[in-house]
Amino acid sequence: MAQILIVDDEILICEMLYALLTGAGHKAVTAPDGAEAIKVIKEHSIDLVIADIVMPEKDGLELIIEIRKTAPDLRTIAISGASRISNVHFLDLAKGCGASEALHKPIRNDLLLEAVERCLAA
Repeated sequence: MAQILIVDDEILICEMLYALLTGAGHKAVTAPDGAEAIKVIKEHSIDLVIADIVMPEKDGLELIIEIRKTAPDLRTIAISGASRISNVHFLDLAKGCGASEALHKPIRNDLLLEAVERCLAA
């Protein structure tokens, strides 16, 4: 059982991912943005971070970069639906910043759980 941090400014996404991950036997905590996520990472033993890219305060790219610097073994899964409304490829940028996996919103449950298992096994 892993402790997974879900970082997304959309409450419904956090609730959906929380239910999915706890239903799969993991523990989960949430944060509304990257700044709060850094606090959670410092206060808890986190095994994996699932982070949205476009968020207020500290966005997902900034969060991934900071995690790479301060906790290089902590794996991240980047999630974003922003490419549907923009020509910027945020998930490609996230991978370039060090994300272990990248998934488009809306997220298929099976693909997310597979990505979680790959990250935890690595």
